Amino acid sequence: MPRYFFNVSDGVDYPDTVGTELPDLNAVKHEAMLASSEAIADLGTAFWNSARQWQLNVTDESGKTVMRLQFSGQIELDPAE
Repeated sequence: MPRYFFNVSDGVDYPDTVGTELPDLNAVKHEAMLASSEAIADLGTAFWNSARQWQLNVTDESGKTVMRLQFSGQIELDPAE
């Protein structure tokens, strides 16, 4: 089974040095969504109004990018309103 690496960057790179063996691209997509939601949850409120864009780059064993997810959050309303 191929191994994929889920590398996070939010201005600082957090490489996945272990990777995950997955059978196909549908499984990779599913794992990318789970990893993204966990990483954003770990960031907590620091995710909002950050000048940095957060991204998850999924690479294969050769280091080639297979897919990328990008996120940023911005609050538009003044909380006092």
